[in-house]
Formats: sequence, structure tokens, C-alpha cells
Amino acid sequence: MEKIRHGICDFRGARLLLVEDNEINREFATELLHRMNTQVDCAVNGQEALALVQARNYDAVLMDIHMPGMDGLEASRRIRALGERASGERFRTLPIIAMTALAMARDEQQSLAAGMNDHIGKPVRPELLFSTLLKWLDPPVA
Repeated sequence: MEKIRHGICDFRGARLLLVEDNEINREFATELLHRMNTQVDCAVNGQEALALVQARNYDAVLMDIHMPGMDGLEASRRIRALGERASGERFRTLPIIAMTALAMARDEQQSLAAGMNDHIGKPVRPELLFSTLLKWLDPPVA
């Protein structure tokens, strides 16, 4: 099924968790994701993200790195650790995409080492967000 309909990026049916402590960044990203026809839940730190991924099934997590309390790297490590449980398959395969202003190769390597699948720089460019989601989300259900 096509993911672009009538000039609109269409991920209809995808449920995403956006983890971002900055209110302006959170509002901007949420608006972009809504334009792509996704359902978006938000968390403001890694601890909230960890609780939400256990309570609901998500198609992907967009995770800031630097947040107060539990940061995105630690939250990703803990989500992946949930995959070691007997019924933890979804935590092993859940796409976790870093969304961060940190753009150095070392930062991306740290994200991947923590269990993240991909890396998007901030400020978020809509076309990059779309192409990254296209890599990780299954085709939408009609």
C-alpha cells in the first residue's frame, strides 16, 4: 500500500510514542506526525516512556537523548532489556529512533549501542522524518 496519498505522507494506523522533554519540540514533532496520519502518545522523559511501552503496543518510539531524570539512552537500554523476558519479543523488535540535536558520529554510535535503530537530527526535517519512518514502519492497514 502506498504511504503517500494525495501529496500527504500517510502512515494511517501507526501508533508512535514521542519522548521529548522540550514542549516546543514536542508540539512541532506531534504536529508533523499527525500530518502523516499517525496516532501519537507523548512522554517527557525516559521513565514515562518505559512505563508507556509496557502499557501499550507501539509501532515505533521517537526518543530524545538528553532529558531530565532517565535519559533516552538509558530508557532504550531498559526497553531492550524487557526483550529478555519470556514474552518480550515486541521489546526486542520495537524500532527506537533517536531524535537529537547531537549530530556527531560518536553520538549516533552511542544511540545504536544503547539499542536504538536509527538517528534523526534536530531540528527535525519533515522529509527526513518521513523517510526514516518509511524504513521502520510496516505498511498501513487499509
